[in-house]
Amino acid sequence: MHRSQPFFKIFSCAAGIVMMMLLCSCISNVSQDPKYNYGYKYNHVYKTIDEVLLDKATSYADVFALKRMKPVDKEDRDSYLSLSSRLNVLPKGTLFKVERLTLSINPENSSLFVTVKILNGHFKGTEAVCFLTVYQYDWKKELEKWKASEKELGVVPEIPDPALVVDLGEMPEYDAPGAVIPEPDPITYRP
Repeated sequence: MHRSQPFFKIFSCAAGIVMMMLLCSCISNVSQDPKYNYGYKYNHVYKTIDEVLLDKATSYADVFALKRMKPVDKEDRDSYLSLSSRLNVLPKGTLFKVERLTLSINPENSSLFVTVKILNGHFKGTEAVCFLTVYQYDWKKELEKWKASEKELGVVPEIPDPALVVDLGEMPEYDAPGAVIPEPDPITYRP
């Protein structure tokens, strides 16, 4: 009986390691991989053509996020003008640059996260995960492209919502020291 205990310990340790590997996700930066530049593209600058929300980091989540304004959010727009609020309105004309595409693969689901940096306005310099994406496809062609991409990539592609953002392409002139970057539509925040 004593001889089988070391085998059991080794086996249980190996099984534990395998289980941890299965439960943990694999995260990698795929910014330079052309196959993941399907929707939002690395190093491209995007301009908002409608107001969007900036969801600020909280004590339990150290991540900012760009989100669409739902109809109920538009009705409560004034409450998002206070800088002490967790959510703030970003005006039309806000520019952001895709800084990183991160692939997260795990057994439950896989995701492609788009990290952007805001280039103008009150929140200039803020990094956020961008969720300004198409959720529904009304066009058969787009649906087929989306399904083909999901099958090929193993993740749901993050496609920019044309009702919210416009791709301006690479804008190296915005990276230069002292670059003049146009400001978004004026907006007045409260303390």
